[in-house]
Amino acid sequence: MRSLLRRLSQDQPKYEQIIEDYRLREVGVLGEERMKKKLAELRLQIPYVLLQDVNLADGEWKTQIDFLLITDRVCLVLEAKNISGELYFDDKTEEFYRFNQEGNKKYFPNPHYQVLKNIRFMENWFLRHNIPLPVTGAAFMTAKNSRLVTKPPVYRVYKLETLIEKISAMLSHFSSPLLSYDDISHLKNTFSFIQEHFKPPPLCNYYKLHHSEIETGVICPSCGQLPMEWKMIWLCPFCGFKSRDAHHSAIKDYLTIVKPTITNKEFRQFCHVTSVYTASRMLRLKCLDAKNLTSGRVYTLKESE
Repeated sequence: MRSLLRRLSQDQPKYEQIIEDYRLREVGVLGEERMKKKLAELRLQIPYVLLQDVNLADGEWKTQIDFLLITDRVCLVLEAKNISGELYFDDKTEEFYRFNQEGNKKYFPNPHYQVLKNIRFMENWFLRHNIPLPVTGAAFMTAKNSRLVTKPPVYRVYKLETLIEKISAMLSHFSSPLLSYDDISHLKNTFSFIQEHFKPPPLCNYYKLHHSEIETGVICPSCGQLPMEWKMIWLCPFCGFKSRDAHHSAIKDYLTIVKPTITNKEFRQFCHVTSVYTASRMLRLKCLDAKNLTSGRVYTLKESE
């Protein structure tokens, strides 16, 4: 998303939305890291695995779960919400909003219903895969200066400092083991396999942007300007920085922003390279897979990238 913003005109109507999405993602990552540190205090006397940032799909129904705690008796959906300020839940309208330090009111999706949705997804997923595991969960506010002012008792939303105690309380309702240690290990491997093969759509598709709106060229790693010029080496005409591999990031930009495949011709157009042979050499990267199709050679990012 950072690369998309550098390659998109600020006049584009969706520019502000993308900036907001980027900021929310950055804030979300910080919140997940705080929750991950807190989860390091977890000490269970039963078999379990903890998975982070789990992406799953059931047909057209797709979901992302911050943390899955899979034990031998229950699966816990744990969501991190890094929202600061005074937080309010309206039990009549079911709206969730906050007042920041300036007194401004802002509405957010209700995390209680996000948890319920992901619990329902995991229940369906386990049922479809014949896994006899119940599912429960909760959301935790990770911002240091967040304050839950009003919250209906039934809402599964808590402060981060209560995380370990809330997990213990949820586990106490499930005393009978349903899975073996080998079953849990197999589940962990299954989810790992799914994650390796999960590829989000290119950002042009996600934001419905036309390829022509994306500014082409190799971005200078030093000053952030584009395009760099290829003169037997990448040279920045703005700051004079030189690089042999500045095109690496440009290739990843193309594959994550424009489309998931790139050809020699598309690479030359995007990176402003004239020679077919130079482009072919530049595309011989360890992070790329090459396939020969009837239309020519096509390059994609390897699964691990």
